[in-house]
Amino acid sequence: MDNRLEHITLAALLHDIGKVMQRAEVPVSDQTESLMASAGPTRDGHSSHYHVKWTSQFFEDHLGDCGLLIPVSLDESASYLAFRHHNPATPLEYIVSEADRLSSGMDRGESHNERDSHKRRRLVPLQVLLSREQSPISPYPQVPLCELTSRDASCFPRRDFTVDQSLVPDYRRIWKRFLEDWDSFRTSGLEATLARLDALYERHFWCVPASSVDEIPDTSLYGHSRTVAAIAGALYLYHRELDNLETGTIRDRTIPKFRLVAGDLAGIQSYIFAISHAGGGKVAKRLRARSFSLGCLTQVLALQIVREVGLPYLNIILSAGGKFHLLLPNTPTTKTILEHREALCQRWLREEFQGLVSLNLASVEMSGQDFASKRVGEKFTELAGELLRKKHQPLGGILKNKEGWVENDFLLPSAIHKNESPTGYYDVEGPLDEEALGSQLSRAKCLAIYDSKRGEHKVFDWSFSIAEHANRLPPAAAYLISFERGAEVDYHEPMVPVRYEYRASHVPLYRRGKHPKLDEIAARMSAADTEDSLQEGQVLPFNAIAKTATGRDSIAYLKADVDNLGFLFRRGLDWNDVGWTLSKMATFSRSLEFFFSGRVHNILREPAFEMIYTVYSGGDDVLLVGPWDAIHEFARRLREEWSAFTAANPHLTLSVGIALARPMTPVWAAADSAETALEHAKTQPKDQLCSFGHLIRWAQVPHVFAEIEKVSTWLNSKTVSTAFVRSLLYYADLAAQYRTQGRVEGLRYLPLLSYNLSRNLRGETASEVRRWAEALKDVEGDAIRNLGFVATYSLNLNRG
Repeated sequence: MDNRLEHITLAALLHDIGKVMQRAEVPVSDQTESLMASAGPTRDGHSSHYHVKWTSQFFEDHLGDCGLLIPVSLDESASYLAFRHHNPATPLEYIVSEADRLSSGMDRGESHNERDSHKRRRLVPLQVLLSREQSPISPYPQVPLCELTSRDASCFPRRDFTVDQSLVPDYRRIWKRFLEDWDSFRTSGLEATLARLDALYERHFWCVPASSVDEIPDTSLYGHSRTVAAIAGALYLYHRELDNLETGTIRDRTIPKFRLVAGDLAGIQSYIFAISHAGGGKVAKRLRARSFSLGCLTQVLALQIVREVGLPYLNIILSAGGKFHLLLPNTPTTKTILEHREALCQRWLREEFQGLVSLNLASVEMSGQDFASKRVGEKFTELAGELLRKKHQPLGGILKNKEGWVENDFLLPSAIHKNESPTGYYDVEGPLDEEALGSQLSRAKCLAIYDSKRGEHKVFDWSFSIAEHANRLPPAAAYLISFERGAEVDYHEPMVPVRYEYRASHVPLYRRGKHPKLDEIAARMSAADTEDSLQEGQVLPFNAIAKTATGRDSIAYLKADVDNLGFLFRRGLDWNDVGWTLSKMATFSRSLEFFFSGRVHNILREPAFEMIYTVYSGGDDVLLVGPWDAIHEFARRLREEWSAFTAANPHLTLSVGIALARPMTPVWAAADSAETALEHAKTQPKDQLCSFGHLIRWAQVPHVFAEIEKVSTWLNSKTVSTAFVRSLLYYADLAAQYRTQGRVEGLRYLPLLSYNLSRNLRGETASEVRRWAEALKDVEGDAIRNLGFVATYSLNLNRG
């Protein structure tokens, strides 16, 4: 990274940090006031954009020595470039200024800036604004000024804030905490400094509005600043390579100077579930290892590309769920690097994964005009189309060339073989020691990525290692990723960039004395001296997890995702004159990762859900395995949390599919059943739970589970028999035949129900059951529609 690029990137990231200081009313020095008077921005002969003087003050007070290369001149220093972003005069100043404008979008609606409004306005999160039809209803929910945490719901949007309240005390608090964190550990070199600032910006400034004059302050300072840095770096490299670093060409927005790149792994689920052995502890470890290692593949490739182009990792705009998006300069060098990396990656995947997993790289050109209102969303849609086209040609980069198909590359190496299982399903071996990696992952808090073979696990021509404590990792990492704040403090290498990442990684562990059934299993295994005996702290196998269920000893698979997400990414802000900007696109994607990786992980750590195993959860996808009853309870909790996170936005909904399975059922078969249930849940109008083959609207779920509790109580007290509840299943089926097929004979359930009630119910509580059953006689009512689920759930709950 050259001298100018270092200073441009740091200036772009920090250009608006003065806004926080201004709102916290931090005093500035006489020297800074003098600089503002002589070189600061003006409007109508008076100083304007006052926050830049606080930005300059931050550089003076807190960024004196971060290991940057010495600038050629003072006006090329990061401090001066950031200070001048509202009144640029030199080409480098124009790059930072142009990046600021492109990140924001040029056509945003603005209101008159009332006095001190910047000290009173809160951020409106994007998840409450997305709409499929019309504008959301104001006043909009807002988020508190607080540290970002996924441990509870304290960061979720609320409607109960006092209007026009001064937020100066809150800004002083978050500024104080930011400085405490910044001073607690000093980095050296640009990459490490950027990573440190990026982490602290997200933690403390995620909730700070980037602009207080927007009609709706829906862009965070963190999201805006991060994309400004990415745009500025790509813009500078474009002009440097084409040797036209001049003000006029920098301001020309008609030229496609940027290349938006998407990377996506195909075949993820096919590979994850291609495990023939089912039921034992090894399957749990291997599932965990496969999900994690595939995520590492995309992380490593994204880092390799941006490094080879010459940019910091901030140019990785999005990265989650086996996908990434990069913003790069649209130059011949970039095109060559992408083609080279794609070919290397595909060849490695073909050899190591037997062609089951393939990588697809796609890109589209972007001009400055494309960053204006509503064009970013269109470009992401165009990119998705390019990616889909390449998905239909897996490994196309190595299986064909300019002359046509390369026939020899269709043959897998002779060393590759497949072990067939007794079920007839093939077990595909991966390149890693999956059992060892799966065991490590249950306690891992740090991931180190190496640009060499130094790490334990090889990925392309790089490698990675994981550990519970950072001091157990090999030295000289290229990047260190911490899954828990503070886990990285004993990795004493100030030049290594440290990133923080949400990771849903909870797995159930055996703890002696917590569950009697598990203690019995452990005792039997120990007495039999079996190889797979349960040890303290061991990840529980699926057959042991099933034993912790209430009633039926069974596990269930849960799959969930957000409804209509593709449409919302394209059109969800059409009602707003601003539409999607790059910073909004990145911010919303990170908010999904925050919820599905961070928040879900912490919910699963609660005692009620600690026996649930995470296969993966990130992006907007969830796949979990656990005791069948706990899985259903978690589904209800997930929907409640999602509703709170979106402030009950009716246009941003969630569907869940659940499939019961025996512990020894092949994972691919059980996961496929859960996928089928999810697809059923997404039949119109979506926003539903599908389980036991029944569809239930979320609004009905609390009442349905109250009915289950009622029927279960009657079963336990012998008020009703198991045979009676089974007959309810028959009645529910007859009623469904009438409703869905128009079969009049389905109405036979009415006299059958009456006869059953009069003949088989005796005693004082019989009248209560009869009153309850009256609602079942409405063939179009919710009671009879949900009866099949209520009866099935109650029977499973009282089995055993």
